[in-house]
Amino acid sequence: MNKFIERFKVLKNNRRVSLDYRAKFVSIDVNLFLLIMCIFFSVFYLVKSAWVLAAIAIVEAIVYFAFFFLMEEHYDAWVNMCFISILLFTVVNSLFTGWQAGFQNFLFAEVVAFFLPNIRSQKNVGKTFSITTLFVVVYMVLFVLFISGVDLKHIFNVEGVNVLYFVNTIASFFTIMMFAYVYSTHSEKRLHDLSRRADFDELTKIYNRYAINQILEKLISDYEYDHKPFNVAILDIDFFKKVNDTYGHNAGDDVLKGIATMLKKYSKTGATVGRWGGEEFVIITPSGVDKSKFIKDLESIRKYVNSGEFVSNDHRISITVSIGVEHYHEGWGAKEVVEAADKNLYRAKETGRNKVVY
Repeated sequence: MNKFIERFKVLKNNRRVSLDYRAKFVSIDVNLFLLIMCIFFSVFYLVKSAWVLAAIAIVEAIVYFAFFFLMEEHYDAWVNMCFISILLFTVVNSLFTGWQAGFQNFLFAEVVAFFLPNIRSQKNVGKTFSITTLFVVVYMVLFVLFISGVDLKHIFNVEGVNVLYFVNTIASFFTIMMFAYVYSTHSEKRLHDLSRRADFDELTKIYNRYAINQILEKLISDYEYDHKPFNVAILDIDFFKKVNDTYGHNAGDDVLKGIATMLKKYSKTGATVGRWGGEEFVIITPSGVDKSKFIKDLESIRKYVNSGEFVSNDHRISITVSIGVEHYHEGWGAKEVVEAADKNLYRAKETGRNKVVY
């Protein structure tokens, strides 16, 4: 069982699987619960000597666990197989135990579990409504059969039927509630993941250009109320192309990640750091931070980089950085303040590099 749980987690979090397919695991969570119910029914039927139903319940559980391992790369087929198996299980048990046993209630849980994850995909809209309609039709057919008085030789007495109705009703409601919880949790996590992808640079794990622009716009908006300017610095790695040409692009990536790690430590002082693009990084102070203090901090960063080394594949790489600094002036937009800092960076490059210009 531990191996099963670990495998389930690995497949569920497998980044090779598209977000759409990973969303379908919400349905698998619910179907897993429904199929665990098969184990309960297996025991119940064995106790009641309902051998046919016990065999069906046992086979249902075995088939699910078997296909779990056999269909590792066929996620869509795997999900559909679960719905079909539960549908068949519901129909067979309804026919053998009668309407009063409440197995038909599972169809409501199946409709919810199937409809919500699949309706998100535009290409699956027709298929989703068709299969959902199938669940409704099956439910109505069962209802018509029972109100018509069709004698299917139900095998349980009133006491057994009452037990089944109680269990099935509770399980159906619990399944719907569990699905709502799991679905909302997965959706929230998915939105969080998408937000991180939108705001953070994949390589360095710090803010990207888009997020930096949003932060600058917020600081500019705040300036209209408190009139406290903020400061912006652009840090550029000197002769970064030489690092890539000499040691390879993997070494260049390691250097970028090393700079980002150093800047993240500095961000604990309240500054915002991000990758502007290529080998350029942006550092933004909160409103009201003294520019002279910020320049001293940047000088410390520059000296720290200059005196240290970055290690990549046993290569020890020495680099320097140039930094341009500017504080916000009233009337500027995000573009203007960044361009002003960039002009100072250009002056640093033109006058010898490895310096802070403001």
